[in-house]
Amino acid sequence: ETARERLTAAGRRSLRRLDFGSAAGFLERAGDLVPPGGLDLALEVDLLDALDGDRKGGDALERTRSIVSRAAAAGDGIGELCGRILEGAHRIDLEPIDATAELETLIREALPAFEAAGDALALRIAYRARGVVANMRAQMDQMAVAYEQAAAHAAPAGGTAPFTLPLIARIR
Repeated sequence: ETARERLTAAGRRSLRRLDFGSAAGFLERAGDLVPPGGLDLALEVDLLDALDGDRKGGDALERTRSIVSRAAAAGDGIGELCGRILEGAHRIDLEPIDATAELETLIREALPAFEAAGDALALRIAYRARGVVANMRAQMDQMAVAYEQAAAHAAPAGGTAPFTLPLIARIR
């Protein structure tokens, strides 16, 4: 087991305990150990959740932009689309109207590629973002469906399922 694996596991344990500050610290250190030019998208998604939970939305937005650039540099089209979706979901806090419409279009365009690739993590990211869009539009039924779809892809995707998805899906 490598140091990166141990740090990732510790970060995910902290995230499951909702100890966002510790989770962010462990996951940031694990991210620093990803080889240059590499991208561990599952780790990045968990780190974004930790940063959001620790009220560091600005850091999370910057991290999403880094995901986009690293995936593009590596020629990882699925990773780049995921990064753009993650960035759009984080931009909603800053530009709710424009970002919501742009994110919805991006998700609609990306889902067929994610489904064709059979990429569970990408599907989880897209459906979770679809839930964010529905929430912004006060479409609670669609939000619950989207979060249920995201949760269905959580186990195959690896990483830590966002802690709110099962709660929101059960409310329905």
